[in-house]
Amino acid sequence: MAETCPTRAGKHLKTKKINSLSKKAACILTLIFLLTATLYVYVLREKSISDWSKKTENLSLILAEHSAQVMFSANTALDSILDSLKAEDIRTQEAYRDFASKKEHYQTLLEKIRANPLISIRGLHGAVSER
Repeated sequence: MAETCPTRAGKHLKTKKINSLSKKAACILTLIFLLTATLYVYVLREKSISDWSKKTENLSLILAEHSAQVMFSANTALDSILDSLKAEDIRTQEAYRDFASKKEHYQTLLEKIRANPLISIRGLHGAVSER
């Protein structure tokens, strides 16, 4: 009986060592997994920020170009209207009302204004409706 006790103690010691090594390996694998997951999340975050930054930059450029085109179009239409008014030598509000009350002049101004939807035609209609 004395012989069996040391053998059982040796097996028990080996089992403890295996359990200890298993726990250490599990901890190391868990740590590696967590570090890898953290690195992956960080890389995805940086890529997402970079993508959104590029998209925002492109949208800003498109918006700026569109605004510039709209302003150029509006200024062109307004310059055309001003040229028509200068050609008629209009200097007062009364002279403008007389000018705008004539159907052919009114139609010309209205066509220039309708060419650009940003210009309100209320001012022109208001001048005619007051007469």
